[in-house]
Amino acid sequence: MAIEEGKNMNVDDFMKSNGTTPLETLSLIIPSILGVYMSTTLVSILKIEGTWQFITEFITLLVPIVLNVTIFSPYIKGHIIVTFILYMSLLVLAWQQSRQSKQKVCKTEEKRIPFITNARATINIISVIAILAVDFRIFPRRFAKTSTFGFSLMDLGVGLYIFANSIVSPECLNRKDSYNKIVKSCIPLFILGLLRLLFTKSLDYQVPTTEYGVHWNFFFTLLLTKCISSLIIRTAHVKQMGIFSILILIVHEFLLQIYFQDIVMNNEPRTNFFLANKEGISSVLGYVSLYLFAVYFGHILKEEVFGSTRVYANIRMFITYLSIIGILSFFCNMKFGTSRRLTNMAYCFWVIFVGILAAFIFYLGELLQKFAFGKQYNFIRCPYIYEAVNFNSLVFFLLGNVFTGMINFILVTRNIEDSIALTILLLYISILAIIMCILYTNKVKLKV
Repeated sequence: MAIEEGKNMNVDDFMKSNGTTPLETLSLIIPSILGVYMSTTLVSILKIEGTWQFITEFITLLVPIVLNVTIFSPYIKGHIIVTFILYMSLLVLAWQQSRQSKQKVCKTEEKRIPFITNARATINIISVIAILAVDFRIFPRRFAKTSTFGFSLMDLGVGLYIFANSIVSPECLNRKDSYNKIVKSCIPLFILGLLRLLFTKSLDYQVPTTEYGVHWNFFFTLLLTKCISSLIIRTAHVKQMGIFSILILIVHEFLLQIYFQDIVMNNEPRTNFFLANKEGISSVLGYVSLYLFAVYFGHILKEEVFGSTRVYANIRMFITYLSIIGILSFFCNMKFGTSRRLTNMAYCFWVIFVGILAAFIFYLGELLQKFAFGKQYNFIRCPYIYEAVNFNSLVFFLLGNVFTGMINFILVTRNIEDSIALTILLLYISILAIIMCILYTNKVKLKV
């Protein structure tokens, strides 16, 4: 589930990626969701903090994610079953313990919606792991980005990254930024995009042009998505952003069908700036639609779910959205096909469906924890590592890209043996986690 990967592979290798099935893509995410609550339940039962909490979370959260996208990928269904059984066993133990003791354990911060914090961190962590893992042979090629149409873990990650970070934006509270503030917030993204372009060109760093184009990259996509979306949000109440999102998506699909899809998919010479960057430019409206819908849904969650005791109403709300978006995703895929490269209607509905589904499963996990621990017993709702990642989410993403580039310059990653590749991946994510936790412990929030 990668966003910006430094690849040590040729373009032909990238073009051979045909993706996998939607079910397998989902199955790679579900164990991570179960792992979050297995980890928090275990830490709550053991009543541990500090270093031991970090070690426990690393073993129960980060190590399984690395294994799931590498050597465990053929056995992912079995892993889901085992993880579920372990989780339910821990819940039973927690239920018994809560009946015998009223002592409280480590408490979590309640400034945010816990299950959304968990969902965002899960998406960010899987993405950052995949941006390096994709460069090794141990990473199945069917999980890499597809060249035309199809489903894959990394395709899904591009959209989910925008969805997950937009769902908690201040705009969800109907905040209207001034034009000056919008411009200022976009400047860092422009600088990051420009720096990435300069580094990749000056160092001859190989990036397939079929991802975003010759000069384009994901930071430029984020830049335009953020600017356009912020300007649209100024025009109406956040509750209307769902309608705006669908209308923009319809216009986007119409433009794709009458012109842009043929241009993007054809291998004609890139003779001008638009043709050189046709993938990145033509996909912006799709990402704007994702951003606006995420802001709308984030508002719904804050207004109707967070702090609400209407459990059945909340569950019904999730199921309603999942049913509608799921049906739209299915029929759009039948009609147009799902393409991350185009960010078309089927792709956007698929990303929204998975984003809402992940939030729903996290919400159910939190309900199970509340039932198991009871009202008299406090418990950890968010892993400390996840809190730390969300505290500096963009820094986490940037460091992942930097480390990925460094490793690719030092090593010929596609020639690395699987055991060594697995060791590198575990060291990579452990170092990132340690850095994030140090920053979070000292409340150092880096502005980028």
